[in-house]
Amino acid sequence: MIQLYPIEVPGYLIPFIIKELGDAEVLSYTESFSRIIINPNSSLGRFIRNGILPSYKVKNYCLTIYTKKLGSKKAFSAELMEFHSSAEYRVDLSFDELDSFYKFLDSSFKSCFYFFVKGYCAGSSSPAKIKAAIWKFIEDYELSEYGYDEKILRHYYYSFKKKGALHKHFNNERIGELFFR
Repeated sequence: MIQLYPIEVPGYLIPFIIKELGDAEVLSYTESFSRIIINPNSSLGRFIRNGILPSYKVKNYCLTIYTKKLGSKKAFSAELMEFHSSAEYRVDLSFDELDSFYKFLDSSFKSCFYFFVKGYCAGSSSPAKIKAAIWKFIEDYELSEYGYDEKILRHYYYSFKKKGALHKHFNNERIGELFFR
């Protein structure tokens, strides 16, 4: 039995998901289709598993991302399935769970960005070095096509740093809102 629920994934998360999912295997990756198997013991797998709470053993999750080029932009959609036997896939995600899923991915993306810049700068607080790190991140994750530029991400970086994000991160507190205030 297959049940599919569409998940509209924010476009800027797609390159991040494909490149950064820990303990995940990209089965296929083309311009129009990506299929990723997620180990249920990975951080994303645990997040999904804790939200769904299956009463059976899940072998893995499968995140399928569809991409369509619309002029100079790309449109994305995704399907999330859990694989628990050789023939059955099942998804039981409510809208609240989908919202939590996006927030988890977005928070992971923002944490990754902050730590990428910190690591790239290796302790330097030089504005030129920070700018170079941000441009590298924009390039690596194809963010310019989603409206991100150095100025926006520089604001996020300094906001994250100023508001004690490291303390919040290590104490498992919410950090997503730190980027938007």
